[in-house]
Amino acid sequence: MDIHQIETDLSNKLSKKRFIHTLGVVESAIYLAKKYGANVEDARLAAMLHDCAKELPLLEMQDLVADLSCDVDMLHSGALLHGLAGMVLANTHYGITNREVLE
Repeated sequence: MDIHQIETDLSNKLSKKRFIHTLGVVESAIYLAKKYGANVEDARLAAMLHDCAKELPLLEMQDLVADLSCDVDMLHSGALLHGLAGMVLANTHYGITNREVLE
């Protein structure tokens, strides 16, 4: 998927509040990437996807990370697990393979 398809998909999957937050993070990431000479498109993509799993049910997050080793405490907290689950979702659902974007 390209960035526009990802944005459209997230606008349909995330709550309005979460999606507006995501767009704000994208703006900040672009600004900071330009300021510090980082790859703007990578920063934009990472920011767009940073909360892609945030609103998933905990069980769905746990399923996403089942093949990874992670802290037991993390497995019981969506607030902690959503980042790792988001990385897996970005890779498996959105086709992102760039490690800098995924990390």
